[in-house]
Amino acid sequence: MIMVVAFALLGVLLGIFTGLVPGIHVNTVAAILIGLSACADPMLFAVIVMSTAITHTIWDFVPSILLGAPEAGTSLSVLPGHSMLLEGRGQEAIYLTVVGGVCSAVLSVAMLPVLFILIPLFYHSVQVYMHWLLGGMAAFMVLTESGVRKAFAIVCFTLSGILGVIILDSFMISSHEAFLPLFTGLFGVSTLLISLRGASIVPRQAATMPVIHGSSAVLASLKSIISGVIVGTLPGVGSSQAAVLVQNVTKTKDREGFLMALGGINTVVAMFSLLSLYVISRARSGAAVAVQQLLPGFAFDE
Repeated sequence: MIMVVAFALLGVLLGIFTGLVPGIHVNTVAAILIGLSACADPMLFAVIVMSTAITHTIWDFVPSILLGAPEAGTSLSVLPGHSMLLEGRGQEAIYLTVVGGVCSAVLSVAMLPVLFILIPLFYHSVQVYMHWLLGGMAAFMVLTESGVRKAFAIVCFTLSGILGVIILDSFMISSHEAFLPLFTGLFGVSTLLISLRGASIVPRQAATMPVIHGSSAVLASLKSIISGVIVGTLPGVGSSQAAVLVQNVTKTKDREGFLMALGGINTVVAMFSLLSLYVISRARSGAAVAVQQLLPGFAFDE
C-alpha cells in the first residue's frame, strides 16, 4: 500500500511537470514508463500513468491561459481564459478550471455505481451506428461555425484527416515513432504560432477569487460527466470535441461556466478513459493504452 501511494505521488509530480511545460504530453511519459516497467511491478507503473494523466488535466490550464495571449484589441474573439487574462483576471480563470476539475472528479466518484451500468449500456446501444455518430459530430462542429470560419474549419478538418492517414498508414515512418513529433508539434508549435501573431501586453493581475455558486459547480460537473461518457464510448472523440458539443447543445454563454465545464471535462475524460478500459475493454486515451499494455488483464470480465 505504501508503494502504491509513493508511486501515485510520483505520478502527481510528473503530471505537474507535463502540465506546466508546453509541448510535453502525457503520452510521452507513458511511453517511457512502459519501457521501464520491467524494473518493478507493472501495477505500480500503471498507477503512475493514471495519476500523471489526471494531475496533468488540472495543471495544463496554467500555461494554456497564461501563455499565447493575443493582442488586447482581439480579446473578444479569443478563448475565455485569454480574455480574462487580458482583463487582469487570469488567476480567476485558472481557479475556475481547478474548481470544475475537482468538483467533477468528486461527483464522478460518487456516481461510479451508475456509470458502471450506464457506459456499457450506452456503448452497446450506439455501437452499430458508430460511424454515423462520428460523422454527425464532425459535421455539427463544422456547420456550427459561421462565415469564413466555416470554410477554415473544413480545411482544418481535411488537413487533419490527411495528417492521420500519413502518420498511421505511411510506409516511410513507423506510427510509434511518429507520435512524439506529432504531439509535440500540435500541442507546442500551435501555441508559439499564436504568440508570434502579435505582441500582447499582459496587465497586472488581480489576486481576487470569484464567488462560485453551488448550482453552477454542479451544472458544470454534470456537463463534464456527460462529456466523459461520450468520450469514453466513442472512438476518435476527445475532450475538446466533447466540450464544443456540450456547450453548443446547452447554449452556455458565460465565461465562468464555460471554464468550469472545460476544467471538469478534461479531468473527467482522463478518469473515464480508465473506467472505459475496465468496463468495455476499450482504451480511449494514450494513458489508457499504456495501462492496457502494462496490465493486459485489466477488465471487468477478467
